[in-house]
Amino acid sequence: MDNYCVLDVEKAGKERIMIHGWPIDVYFGIDRMLKECDYICNVLPKTPETDDMLGNGKLELCKGMHFY
Repeated sequence: MDNYCVLDVEKAGKERIMIHGWPIDVYFGIDRMLKECDYICNVLPKTPETDDMLGNGKLELCKGMHFY
């Protein structure tokens, strides 16, 4: 994993942090992160806050938008 998304309405953009010696890009907001991703691993539980998080055309933002 080299990208991580934080849903924080107080902050925007991205930061690079080091975790156990590995660089991780932390995005504040899902749209910008999706534009950088080829693959997505969603490990969030199903809650009212996460329901439909990747719906309404969000996955079309992915740069690797090739579905087979």
